[in-house]
Formats: sequence, C-alpha cells, structure tokens
Amino acid sequence: MAKLVFGFGPKPARIMLIGERPGAEEIKLGKPFVGRSGQFLTEEFEKIGIARSELYITNVVKTYSEGNKPPTKQEIKKFLPILEKEIRDVKPKIIILLGNTATKVFLPECSTVKKCEPKDIKNILYFPMPHPGSVIRGYKKTVGAWGKALARLKEILNP
Repeated sequence: MAKLVFGFGPKPARIMLIGERPGAEEIKLGKPFVGRSGQFLTEEFEKIGIARSELYITNVVKTYSEGNKPPTKQEIKKFLPILEKEIRDVKPKIIILLGNTATKVFLPECSTVKKCEPKDIKNILYFPMPHPGSVIRGYKKTVGAWGKALARLKEILNP
C-alpha cells in the first residue's frame, strides 16, 4: 500500500495551503512541503510576516506518484473527503491553492492559476497562486505571477 502524507500544522489555522501531491522527500519525511518547494514557501511567507508554524499545509492527493505525475480525476475523487475533513477541522479564513490542480478542484471555472481571481466561498477566501515548484524551476510566467500574488496576499492580510 502506498504511504500517505496528511496535512500538518495548527488546528485551527487562519491560513491553509493546499498543493497537488507529496513528492519523494515528503513521502520520506511524512510531512507536506518539506523539500525544495517547502523551503521556498517558508522563505516567501516569512517575507510577508507569516511563520510556517502559523500555516496548515496539505495536498489534494495524499500519495506520491512515480515521476511526479499530476493526479488523475480518480485520485482526486478518492482523497477529496479527507481534504474536506481537513478544511472543516482547520477552519481557515484563507485557503491558498498552490498550482492548477488545487485551483481547479475548488475553482473549476479557472483554466489556469494566472487567469483566476481569489473567490469568497462560504466565508473562506480561496486564493490561487502558482505552485512553488514551477517558480523554483524559473518558469517566467509563474515567477512574475508568484510575486504579484504574494504582494496581493500581503495586502489582504495586512490591510
């Protein structure tokens, strides 16, 4: 049976981050976003005054895929009840959707993160951002979009 990686962080938490699925490092350590993407997230959120210890971090899918393939619709459907329970338990005010997979689960009308606006659903602000992995890899469109999204998030958090 595949090893599962569940969310990690305080409950309740004002901010919840949802990524796609755990990578090899996350499977090894049993926590989400502990590899390069996680280090990047920690540094970037510290820049806007948010410590990692304040964040609840999870993924849509809780298992690793060899070759780090995007989740299938079946995988998403299988793990959605767990994710929905995490949201109920964490009671976030803001859910940051990291990457297209997480964004499309909650904001299916969005074709990509870059063309998607934050949306309030049942008193939770769903805030799409590029996946940190794509920013680390230096994809031009995501690097610029990340900076804009982070600045906007800072404005929302510190009006």
